[in-house]
Amino acid sequence: MCSLRAASKSAFAADGQADEALATWLSDLRLSKFTKDFADLGVYDLSDVAFVRPGDLDDMGMNQTNKLRALPFTILLKLTAS
Repeated sequence: MCSLRAASKSAFAADGQADEALATWLSDLRLSKFTKDFADLGVYDLSDVAFVRPGDLDDMGMNQTNKLRALPFTILLKLTAS
């Protein structure tokens, strides 16, 4: 599983919750029920999604449809982060 725990604490919300942009993104993709799973990976900010791997989505228990919603955006964020 991918772990972003070593990343700077400034990237994380002070209360350990997903920031508004991440929460909105998950909601728009109808993936809000995975907010805690993303937080458990250390994904608290939308830019952290670039570090999520397909295996992480499997570990969350996402079905194929949910993965197809999320994966294009994780790839796009990786490309724009470079």
